[in-house]
Amino acid sequence: MSDDLLNLLNRRLPTEIQELRQQLETLVAQARLNEQVMRRFQDAEMRMLSVSSFKELLQYVLQEMKETFDLDLVTLAVIDPEYEVRRMLIDRGIPTAEFPGLMCLDNPSRFHRLCGTSLAPVLGQYNVASRAPFFPRDTPPASIAILPMVRQKKLIGSLNLGSRNEGRFAPGMATDFIGRLAAILGVCLENVTNSERLKHLGLTDPLTGVHNRRYFDQRLQEEVSRAQRQSFPLSCLFL
Repeated sequence: MSDDLLNLLNRRLPTEIQELRQQLETLVAQARLNEQVMRRFQDAEMRMLSVSSFKELLQYVLQEMKETFDLDLVTLAVIDPEYEVRRMLIDRGIPTAEFPGLMCLDNPSRFHRLCGTSLAPVLGQYNVASRAPFFPRDTPPASIAILPMVRQKKLIGSLNLGSRNEGRFAPGMATDFIGRLAAILGVCLENVTNSERLKHLGLTDPLTGVHNRRYFDQRLQEEVSRAQRQSFPLSCLFL
């Protein structure tokens, strides 16, 4: 090997080593970031799978999930043609104002117009004309992700994510993580709905639909506990 070639290699070698070191550091940083993201999604999945009531699920999805994933807006749209979910809220004494991000829709036509028959996730800029039904008009996000939830080949609703960052959700972005999150939520929503349905059957008369003695005992205990916690007086009137 000539002296000129050897000198050239000696000059270029430190530069190439530095470039390789920088590339390696970038790859390691990205791997750590991916690990953190994956752990966050896994924790979210376990949290949803551990809930035991409809209210607890709503609290996590509509309140805690925003902080977990650094989102500005999270809403949950549920297909509710028979008013079952809305009756469930009433039966459990949950005011709808407590969860403004919950939307109960009578039919899935809006989803099919937006997502098509494939019901694939929709990512992109917020558009009032087509996306407003899934987000409040007073605080619209800049970019959104609408994630349909399907159970047994039937659309049951969607998880809707919003961000003030226009680049947070863009068409063509990978949806593996958030799509799986919506799928897990669909399973949890179905489970708690079935559980609440069984509770309802056990607390009402099957013929008249009137609440039974078991319901009275349960609600009485709940109200007594609430009055004790808040130091409120409590009265009961029989008619």
